[in-house]
Amino acid sequence: MMYEDRSYRDKEKGYSTHDRKCIGKLGPDGKPVYNEYYRSREKMEALEKNVKEMDTASTT
Repeated sequence: MMYEDRSYRDKEKGYSTHDRKCIGKLGPDGKPVYNEYYRSREKMEALEKNVKEMDTASTT
């Protein structure tokens, strides 16, 4: 299994902690096989980047 780990400071508890989310697994050939959560998040990040680039291009 492949995981993505995010560290952060929890102000209420007063110490640092982390969140771990499964993003896929390794296939039989050793290449990553990403789950739907990870693939959709990557698509959204790419779309947001394109929109941001279009906004900066249209303002110049």
